[in-house]
Amino acid sequence: MVQVQSEKSFPELYNYCASFGEILSAHHYRIQQEEEQHYILLEFGNAQEASAAITASAYNDELSGVPAHSPFLWFRATSGKRALKAAAKSTKATLNTVSGTTMLDSNALTDVLCAAPNLDQQILNLHRHTQLNDLGVRLRFLAALQVEQAVSGMFPHANAQPFGSSVNGFGRMGCDLDLILRFDREVVGADTVHQRNNESRLVFHTTENLTNGRSQTQRQMESLGDMLHLFLPGVCHVRRILQARVPIIKYHHEHLNLEVDLSMSNL
Repeated sequence: MVQVQSEKSFPELYNYCASFGEILSAHHYRIQQEEEQHYILLEFGNAQEASAAITASAYNDELSGVPAHSPFLWFRATSGKRALKAAAKSTKATLNTVSGTTMLDSNALTDVLCAAPNLDQQILNLHRHTQLNDLGVRLRFLAALQVEQAVSGMFPHANAQPFGSSVNGFGRMGCDLDLILRFDREVVGADTVHQRNNESRLVFHTTENLTNGRSQTQRQMESLGDMLHLFLPGVCHVRRILQARVPIIKYHHEHLNLEVDLSMSNL
């Protein structure tokens, strides 16, 4: 995901990023904060090409924050002549200018419903104009990827997965993201997500859990909340609700205009 000056930056961004691999699609969206922010979500042909683009990115030495490696970038401006030359090149991908975070305002939605000939059509129109679109789903999986990559150094088998309305077809534009984070991927049936090597004679040391499972989860989530708040770009307004039946961390992602509920147990 790349923050840009406006959608007009797309040809130059495309030609620059195409040097790392094939770009399958590009999605543009806006977020209204103190001033309007523009973002373009790029889909590469495979994970290796996307990783190459991210790895080749630079850190912002002008800011005092801790440098973070993440899929959230911004496109640095260049000289006018170079920009015009880059934009003049052929652009094979088409920019989809849609919003994945907002829906029709109440007046526009009322007009659409009133124009329907019957109740059945009203229900269909309501669903069509408020359902979570393709870009909205992509942004939610990007939020999950950011959390997963942030902890993957110490926990290489960490897995962050959206669940609930964001992925079951009942999601609405602007709905919250329910996210579950597991540090050890489970083996489900014959499909081994994490292949355990039971024959190896070398075994990782593990800190033993001397407390009950719920208390340990709460302590882990408290530390995770600090990491999210202090180091992850775009994460703000972090709240830890650890005494709930299912302890969660709530936060807002300003680059996605998305509210996230993160848990480590669905029990």
